[in-house]
Amino acid sequence: MDKGATPADAGSPFHAGSPIHAGSFVVTNRSVLAIAVPMTLAYLTTPMLGLVDTAVIGQFGDAALLGGLAAGALIFDVVFTSFNFLRSGTTGLVAQAFGRGDALEEQAVFWRAVLIAVIAGIVLAALAPLVAIAGQKFMGAEPRVSEAMGVYIRIRLLAAPFSL
Repeated sequence: MDKGATPADAGSPFHAGSPIHAGSFVVTNRSVLAIAVPMTLAYLTTPMLGLVDTAVIGQFGDAALLGGLAAGALIFDVVFTSFNFLRSGTTGLVAQAFGRGDALEEQAVFWRAVLIAVIAGIVLAALAPLVAIAGQKFMGAEPRVSEAMGVYIRIRLLAAPFSL
């Protein structure tokens, strides 16, 4: 038994290092990390795009462009974060289907999520001018920054059908 562990901890299925047997597969720390690390990286991709865009636009040396990009990235992140339920919900439903051994349901959940993401992405791309106007109103930036922000939002939302 580990130092500081109680006798109750040793018998617990959640005791550090002990595998959990769930149905026909074994859950280990390594298998959880194999899923958790890529999922964490997937959640970081949207803000990382804004960071890369900032590095590129920063090379132009125009403060208004950089300000517009920063404000636009913020609006974009808020809009896209509201769709995180697609990843989380799909992951949970696929995991349940996998646990039941229901491969058909796994595929059905996947394709429903893809369909929802594509439709929502097309709607977002179509509404990009309205999202840009709303973002400009909420941010209340000076005209040059606001104009740059609007262009950035419209460009980024064109990729929405492929990003969600």
